[in-house]
Amino acid sequence: MDFTLPIANAQSIRHAVEQEQAVLIDWLLKEIERGSMTLRDLSFASGLHKTRLGYILHRDPVKRRVAQNPEILLVLKAMDLNPIEASVMIEASRYADESFNTLFGLLAHLYVALPRKIMNAIKEIHGLDGSLIRREWAEALATGIANRLKDVLMQCHMRRDAFMDF
Repeated sequence: MDFTLPIANAQSIRHAVEQEQAVLIDWLLKEIERGSMTLRDLSFASGLHKTRLGYILHRDPVKRRVAQNPEILLVLKAMDLNPIEASVMIEASRYADESFNTLFGLLAHLYVALPRKIMNAIKEIHGLDGSLIRREWAEALATGIANRLKDVLMQCHMRRDAFMDF
């Protein structure tokens, strides 16, 4: 198998990665603000030098330096953030409709919690183990979750409407 990429394609991939890292850093900066964390605190917690963090997390994207994957993972761990959350927030940036930003926050927490809950559910069914799980079930599972979420949202909406009628 040939893994040689045309230069134009390699450049577009590099550009896409740079954009995703910019989204990730912007999200991290918001999380740092939300948690009232300083660079000094983050430096101490992550083991990264404060100067290096300043370069990586610079508020001016033009002045930022590229972060290495282990550095990103150290920052996430120090902030008690899951890499899955970071990935979901990068994915959220691909959608123009910002009214769904809270959806991606919900999905990030769901993706972190769901594996443990599914493993516990499987353990409760005697005679089953994780080897029975199939990737092909993903679409049906996603549809089931979306339908359940829709039902819950409709119930909340109906309760809110009934409350507003008083």
